[in-house]
Amino acid sequence: MKFKLGKVVVTTKAAEVLSRAGWKCEELAARHQQGDWGDVTDAERQLNDDGLRRQFNLVSHYVTDDGERITVVTMADRSSTLVHVEPSGKSAAPPVSAPHQRSRTAARSPSP
Repeated sequence: MKFKLGKVVVTTKAAEVLSRAGWKCEELAARHQQGDWGDVTDAERQLNDDGLRRQFNLVSHYVTDDGERITVVTMADRSSTLVHVEPSGKSAAPPVSAPHQRSRTAARSPSP
């Protein structure tokens, strides 16, 4: 275990998708908790790895054989974890990060 999940909340839609895929929520949460971030970009993987050390939200994405994308998000304070399904037809949202991370990125941008 790399971190605590806190209270795990599973949306109804996620429970339905997990059931159709033959997946168990406990197994998916365990993968997330072990640092198996699933189908994420290199940047998302790095943000999660940093988040382990610096208390950011941790975000994993797992894609079923039917192409449905399940997202698992553990809050920065590790009080809770949400398992949900992204609406179909929408692109994936970027991982949720600490507000200071976004401002740090903005600070590196060249000024006009």
